[in-house]
Amino acid sequence: MAEYLVIRLGRTSADAAEWIVVDNNGTRRGAPGTGSLEQAAGEIGGRSVIVLVPAIEVITTSVHVPIRGGARLRAALPFALEESLAEDVENLHFASGTRRDSGKLPVAVVSTEKMDEWTSALQDAGIEAARMVPENYGLARIPGTLSLLVDRDCVFFNDGADTEFTLQGVRPSDALVAAGALSDRSDDEEGGEEPAESEGHLVAYCEASDEERFSHDWIALRHELHSVDINLLADGVLPKLAVTVASGDDVNLLQGAYGAKTDYRAQLRPWRSAAVLFLGLLLLGLVGKAVDYNRLSQEEAALKARFTE
Repeated sequence: MAEYLVIRLGRTSADAAEWIVVDNNGTRRGAPGTGSLEQAAGEIGGRSVIVLVPAIEVITTSVHVPIRGGARLRAALPFALEESLAEDVENLHFASGTRRDSGKLPVAVVSTEKMDEWTSALQDAGIEAARMVPENYGLARIPGTLSLLVDRDCVFFNDGADTEFTLQGVRPSDALVAAGALSDRSDDEEGGEEPAESEGHLVAYCEASDEERFSHDWIALRHELHSVDINLLADGVLPKLAVTVASGDDVNLLQGAYGAKTDYRAQLRPWRSAAVLFLGLLLLGLVGKAVDYNRLSQEEAALKARFTE
């Protein structure tokens, strides 16, 4: 059973962090911790590290790209998304995940400036991440179900299929309107019509304070959706995010220029003794060939002398 240390970077400072140990079966192995990245590094031990980065800094979407993978796919992603991006694609880093059943490819887009900031902070703390994942991928996708997670002033959302995003400073109902899962309430109010009940099923995750803060919104959603299931996060958001990303169904930002570099020296180290022995045998063979060549040259010279005589 593999264990992971999941480290969540702070929004305002890359050095501030939360962390927790989980396994690949979706089970937490301890209580969450908070502190600096140096303190988080002390919890690594022999575990692989998964780093969660702020979702508000990353665009998560999905696109149809016929190319299977590799460098050609990374080169094609900017052209597939450039019309929907406000920033110059040359200043952005693109990463993709495993193609979904719909044929679409999940893609995460982040500025290279942010990637440099995060990787530098991890390097300074002595942390080598196996995966770097936008934190909203910690909200599991459930087919046929709308999923929502409230994290302070942010709302993570996915529709169980190919739509997933993060909004800041909104209510849960606003996220559903943005996803097209609800009609816009302002339009309903102006028209004087009652909104029709949807067949949607919503699973929401939040802390107790957020359940109280959005109490009127939850009531309204129960009138507009088929069902609303609210799950309280007693230990905060991190444990929920961590157990999901440990399963690996996400987009790893450590690709392309930020991907793991091949350490050829480490790969060749186990073969060093065999290589030395091989080179020794090769050198010995060359010496033997040289001796034979010298002997044959002398015999040839002697035969020429006898022939001439």
